[in-house]
Amino acid sequence: MSRILEQLFAQERTFSYWQARPVPEGLVEAAFQLASLGPASANCEPLRLVLVRSPQAKEQLLFCVSTGNYEKVRTAPITATGAPQTAAPRL
Repeated sequence: MSRILEQLFAQERTFSYWQARPVPEGLVEAAFQLASLGPASANCEPLRLVLVRSPQAKEQLLFCVSTGNYEKVRTAPITATGAPQTAAPRL
């Protein structure tokens, strides 16, 4: 297995804690571009990715996360949620 694949699939883990500082917009854009290259859950494409930053918007997400994730959603600089886009986008 290549070193990169080994790191991605055997060593990396989801972060549960983070620094209390803003995430640079360029980093968010780069992560979004990478995420858009992979398949969505059960190959439900296109993927609709929503980035939530404001405390008010994060509060609205709490009803759909497990109780163990409440504080993570509340305190993360950005919370990302993804789902298949079920309707055609308006052009």
